[in-house]
Amino acid sequence: MVIAQCYVAEAAKEGFEESLVRMKAYKEIAEVGWVQLTAPGSVEQMKWARDAVEGPSSIMQAYMDPLLSKKELLNLGINLLWMARPTHDVTYVALDDFIKDSMERVTSAWDDFQKQHKENPYLTGDLKIGGVQVAKHRGLEERYLSDDSPGKYDRFTGREP
Repeated sequence: MVIAQCYVAEAAKEGFEESLVRMKAYKEIAEVGWVQLTAPGSVEQMKWARDAVEGPSSIMQAYMDPLLSKKELLNLGINLLWMARPTHDVTYVALDDFIKDSMERVTSAWDDFQKQHKENPYLTGDLKIGGVQVAKHRGLEERYLSDDSPGKYDRFTGREP
């Protein structure tokens, strides 16, 4: 599926109305499968954006305060959510806490972190990222996409699976 992200609502010279025009063009002319409005400033703008295009639609709630609940989003017809602000903030705060602890306690911080999160799939290896997973992804692309699609892997210089 091809996604079109519409950032124009954030642009100083464009604005929300132009984002609706572009969202419609992405869907109707470019025939993308999914359109995302990245900067709705109100529930009303979310409604207008949702009404502008048919099919899967998502938003990024970066400018919404407070963030809408899952139920509120579903009631608006928005069934996909890009959670940039919360996920970034959680990641940065957790990393900052760990770095401060590591500077103070060096390897003990890592040992304690591993104990505290011993069931976490990232640490157990149950949730895999990189290496082998890139190879699996490539295999799926080679199997299901056109012959020329996986050409990007010819330029791949990373580690082999």
